Amino acid sequence: MLEVVQKKMTRAEFAYISATSSKSLDLVEESRHLATAFQLAGSPSVIATLWNISDQYSDVIAGKIYDGMVRDGKFDIRLAPRSLSQALRGLRDQLWRESGGKTADPLTWAAFIHIGC
Repeated sequence: MLEVVQKKMTRAEFAYISATSSKSLDLVEESRHLATAFQLAGSPSVIATLWNISDQYSDVIAGKIYDGMVRDGKFDIRLAPRSLSQALRGLRDQLWRESGGKTADPLTWAAFIHIGC
């Protein structure tokens, strides 16, 4: 993480971190999360996962987030929080329907956070 912080990304506007393991296993606190490292390095808006998620859902969420962040043909980082919220609610509702109305496992859809503006 220190390598990321030291990069000083002066032109970064947005970071999306969704990997099978986007947090350091020995650092549990959110304040030491990789997303925070990207923000400290200069990215004002970061979306990341707090725990491992399935690639199957990661692709869907990423597509919806990026689609939701385009307004009038331009990428707008200010739309990140709303786009993330809409994407996660959509996935949660899809999982609920697929489970026959039983439950949508939060470990699947609630892993994402947004930090920044």
